[in-house]
Amino acid sequence: MVNTLFFRSPEIAVLSAILYIQVLTFDSFLKQGGSYVCTVNQTVQGIDSKGTVYINGSNIHGEFNTAVAGMNVDSHFIAKDGFTYTWSSMMQGKGFKAPMSTGGAGDTSAGTSGQYSFNAEQIGEYDCQPWNVDSSKFALPNGVTFTLIK
Repeated sequence: MVNTLFFRSPEIAVLSAILYIQVLTFDSFLKQGGSYVCTVNQTVQGIDSKGTVYINGSNIHGEFNTAVAGMNVDSHFIAKDGFTYTWSSMMQGKGFKAPMSTGGAGDTSAGTSGQYSFNAEQIGEYDCQPWNVDSSKFALPNGVTFTLIK
């Protein structure tokens, strides 16, 4: 939000604009809706991950790379239709399906106690740009069997 008052100099106008900039958490950003592709950093249980998150309204697809115990692990999730689906390079052909928490519209967490799940509140730095939606980003992968976690 920029103050629309008349300013006597460009420097004061810029300073005023900076003071009115609102920084949103990634969680709050997601609740605004829209279609974006985002570069993000996430910390889960003290482990840093870097990746890309694709957003189309309430559908979200994340692709992350994490260095754990000297290995690089690729992990993915898709949140859609009331469930979060997760799979990784550590478990070829297997993944988990968990119901999303019922916190209402824009809720961005999965109810998977003790399991890797996407939690937008854990995203630190992010950079999002509008994008033309590629619906294939929200399709479940072939060759992965998902086990339901309640």
